[in-house]
Amino acid sequence: MYYIYLYRFYILGLAFLIFISCAQDQEGCLDIEAANLDITADKACTSCCTYPNLNLSFNHKIALENDTVNFQLGQGYTNDVFDTFAIQNIQFYLSNVSLIRGDGTKIGVIDTMSFYVQNQSMPEQLIDDFQLVNRNTFTYNIGSLKTSGDFIGIEFLVGLDESANNIIPDSITSDHVLAIQTETMYDEPNQSYIFNTFEIIPDTSQQDLTKTYNLNTASLVELSKDFTMSKGGNLTLQFQIDYLSFFKGINFDLDDETTIINKVLNNTQQAFSFTE
Repeated sequence: MYYIYLYRFYILGLAFLIFISCAQDQEGCLDIEAANLDITADKACTSCCTYPNLNLSFNHKIALENDTVNFQLGQGYTNDVFDTFAIQNIQFYLSNVSLIRGDGTKIGVIDTMSFYVQNQSMPEQLIDDFQLVNRNTFTYNIGSLKTSGDFIGIEFLVGLDESANNIIPDSITSDHVLAIQTETMYDEPNQSYIFNTFEIIPDTSQQDLTKTYNLNTASLVELSKDFTMSKGGNLTLQFQIDYLSFFKGINFDLDDETTIINKVLNNTQQAFSFTE
């Protein structure tokens, strides 16, 4: 009888050891800020977490005296100094996007990329939130955010900072916005990027006469609005771009090129606003 009990004890123990060896911990994402948080996981994974996206959505508009209408390329518009002109083309880089908390803390996306820059033998790791904004695209995926909570505003550059401006475009994959484009935004002789370019028809009665202006100075845009980002959820912020505001106070017949460019730079902040 003793040996029978001993044998049963041995079988139960062996079964228990087999069960323990088979019951491996389940790995998963345990970061509460992640989009794929797995509350059933027993063990945190090393690289399986994915994070919510920050999207900026732009309504391309013209704010007239008594109305706001959709912006159309090639359409004649009259600004505040009664100068009538048409915008044949306009596009600009947007970068260095940061959400701003009430205490002034700035939080950007976590996406990075290695870029080769001028006068350096090794690539430099930069935040990859670059976008090329134009009239034909409305929503831009800026990147992933590893955060949540309340914010009071946003800031971004229209243009590029010094590090990004020194990137060597030939070293980038062709699908990146800083690569050489069909309508190039790179000034090869000066080895620097064009931050904002616009092609103007100064006299709408002569549609074939155009003038192109290239800006190589960045403008910081700061906009205030209270909003909340939920844990693990994408955030889309809605903005209006009033293209007529870029050209406030400009007379294309009387102002020289330097004056026009400086006025556009001074007007850039007021061209952007949150939508309700």
